[in-house]
Amino acid sequence: MQAADSVQADTSAYITQASASAAAVQLPETTATNDSLRAALGKIDSLKNEVKLQVRIQLILLLIFIIILTILLLANINYRKKNDERKQVLEKMLDNEYKEKNKVYHIISDELREPLSELYRVATKVRDGNLSFQELQSAGVLTRYRDTFSRSELVLLNLFTWTTLRSHKSTDIHRNKKEINLRILIEKVRQKAMFPYAQKNIQFINDVDAQISVMADDATLSLVIWNLLDNAVKFSPAGAPVRISAREKNHKLEISIRDKGEGMSTDFTYDFELSSYDEHTSEGLGLQVCKLLVATQQGDIWFESEKGLGTSAYFTIPL
Repeated sequence: MQAADSVQADTSAYITQASASAAAVQLPETTATNDSLRAALGKIDSLKNEVKLQVRIQLILLLIFIIILTILLLANINYRKKNDERKQVLEKMLDNEYKEKNKVYHIISDELREPLSELYRVATKVRDGNLSFQELQSAGVLTRYRDTFSRSELVLLNLFTWTTLRSHKSTDIHRNKKEINLRILIEKVRQKAMFPYAQKNIQFINDVDAQISVMADDATLSLVIWNLLDNAVKFSPAGAPVRISAREKNHKLEISIRDKGEGMSTDFTYDFELSSYDEHTSEGLGLQVCKLLVATQQGDIWFESEKGLGTSAYFTIPL
């Protein structure tokens, strides 16, 4: 009985010793496993960070692509918008050009065809012996034609000047500047401008000082004053005054022509576009020629008017 207990005790001791040995053997293996696990977790974190970085880079690249695409789309929209605007401007220019040419054709037809046709008929009668020179004088035909062709001279000169300036050959028009006595020049122009309207007995008042001289092209200045005087006299009632004056202002010579005619409404805006005028009169042509010619002399032109109280035309030229 004692022997059995002894064996059992030895066996228990052996088992305990074996367990301790086994535990001592397994401990290093558990430590290595933990290190491997930590290394694996480290790699996982590194991969996660790398993935996050790649995602961020892709998002940034996507954002850059979207920004570039947006810029390109906006640029394309802006280009199309500007292209449409240029197209509209071009269409308007072509439309105005068409209207202006029609205006010129009507001027030629209405202002020049009738007197030229009548002159041809009279000349034919004289040539065929059906009308003598004495009969021409007694009937007042010569006087009538003198007045008619004085007016036609201005229309033809405006047509020639307008056509030349519009064809971008302004350097070929009136470029010979010289010292001009303004009062003497105005008197010469007055005789031509007033001639067709002699029956109206307009009171022409020249307030320009006899000492005023200006460096300008004689033909250009004469044509501007002629057109403005023609308009003033044309729209003035019989016996009304037309006054012309000049003064120095801001290192330029300001010339004004005032009439007491019908005037224009206060909301009148002058755009100097030939196509905006009645196609059956030469009024717009003369005023546009004035604008173009004054511009070639580095000057300005404008109007002040009130319905029923007359109109004042102003233009400047360098001294």
